[in-house]
Amino acid sequence: MSKSWTSDVPAYLLTRFFSLSMAALFALLMAVCWYVSFPVGVMTLLLNAAIAVPLIFQFRLWDDLSDVELDRIQHPSRVLVRARSLAPFWCLTCAAGFWNLALLLWLRSVQAVFALMALNFVLLVWYRMPQRSQGKLLNFHVVLLKYPAFIFMLVDPVATSWSLLSAMLCTYLALCVYEVWHDSTLRAIPQARIIVTVEAVIMLAIIALSVRSQLQSQNFVEQLSVYDQRLVVILEENFQ
Repeated sequence: MSKSWTSDVPAYLLTRFFSLSMAALFALLMAVCWYVSFPVGVMTLLLNAAIAVPLIFQFRLWDDLSDVELDRIQHPSRVLVRARSLAPFWCLTCAAGFWNLALLLWLRSVQAVFALMALNFVLLVWYRMPQRSQGKLLNFHVVLLKYPAFIFMLVDPVATSWSLLSAMLCTYLALCVYEVWHDSTLRAIPQARIIVTVEAVIMLAIIALSVRSQLQSQNFVEQLSVYDQRLVVILEENFQ
């Protein structure tokens, strides 16, 4: 057991937040937001990053705090399991939550603020359900809903679009597939392998439809450009 929260917090950050998996997750969110809102300026990318980092931190810490009892058995070496008190970490989670709310109120629209409040409510209810630890398949499907919600908050659309919806759904399905792939206990469940196979097929189908839609839109723009050029030529011939 550790002796001080001043050493626990940096140790937690180094082992659970400043990691390759978190860096890859951050890069994925940034890439998806860039795809949905392309073209974007440097300032927009920096604002997205400034919003994404505390969002990831809040919900990563919240998820770890909710799994402490399970981690005592499966991961006894983790910082939160060895911490003398979890109160500082709960205070840190609440502080991050208020910071995220203030940040979205300042930089984003009402839709993004409501999305954050709804996500907090859903996970607050879910984490308090004692039976969630017994249904691992349902648990990770619910917990991973935060990532498409992050995309919605970061892109902050005035109206939904196919590119946004498809990006949110593909990100969610990809993370579900990864969750089963890297968790040996989930891979051992036959239903998990079936579900993840279906999710992978759906994800690939959505990607194919998105690519097709992009190609058709480009062809349409090219055809429209050719039509405009022909129209200009006709007008010049008639009015000369």
